[in-house]
Amino acid sequence: MDVNRGIEVGLENIPRTKVDRLEELTETRWQELANCVESDPNIFFPENKKDDREAKEICKQCDVRTECLEFSLQTNQEVGIWGGKNEDERRRMRRQLRVSGI
Repeated sequence: MDVNRGIEVGLENIPRTKVDRLEELTETRWQELANCVESDPNIFFPENKKDDREAKEICKQCDVRTECLEFSLQTNQEVGIWGGKNEDERRRMRRQLRVSGI
């Protein structure tokens, strides 16, 4: 079955390509629902990595934390707190994904 055709006709459980998922993630709908929208952006870009607790607490309660983290991994965000993870944590996650072939 043609995956793209399956998506066009709305069939469920059809695997999507990484490009499809990236296009979906780059749309800002999830960002409008994020807890951080009404927070000071500086909280999510601390000068000292040890000062990331407040941002992580906000992320912990966020309904779109997974989408945020996935966006940051797919777009290689190198700074800030995304999806409750700092730069080092995301770097380790990307490394693990490469090793596992995902």
